[in-house]
Amino acid sequence: MSKTKIQIKTLLGKLLFEHECESLRECVVQAVAKKKDLTGAYLTGAYLTGADLRGAYLTGAYLRGADLTGADLTGAYLRGEKIYLPPITVSGLPFWDVMIFGTHIKIGCETHSIADWEKFKTSRISLMDSNAANWWKIHKALIIPMAEHHQKLHLAAKKKAEKDEAKTVEAT
Repeated sequence: MSKTKIQIKTLLGKLLFEHECESLRECVVQAVAKKKDLTGAYLTGAYLTGADLRGAYLTGAYLRGADLTGADLTGAYLRGEKIYLPPITVSGLPFWDVMIFGTHIKIGCETHSIADWEKFKTSRISLMDSNAANWWKIHKALIIPMAEHHQKLHLAAKKKAEKDEAKTVEAT
């Protein structure tokens, strides 16, 4: 495969990063390795399976349809939240894939806190899509416990990382 100049831009066309590479996946990995801020990057549909995205700044990035299966997002920022554990991705469900990260759940293009997903009434879920209320009724019992468990592990990892960081600061 030949290399070409690939650009990562925001939805409004602001250039965030460009690199001579073979794929958008490679370009994203290079941007992350060079610690480039990809806040607001338009990465819809990007194939990022297995990509090393540790420490990436992806707050506000458009990731709809992006394949993040196996991507290492540890330390990345999603929705303004630092990720301390790799997200859980649930795929193969009808209509939408699910990503659980930190204190949030992303279902299709809808990202909300776990607490909000738990509290949403059927009328609110129905506004998301004509199939959403029935889908949520079927899958909520699977998704919420998984998300709560992941959140518990995330918060413990966050606490440990903050404690380790405080020790490092004290030592300097």
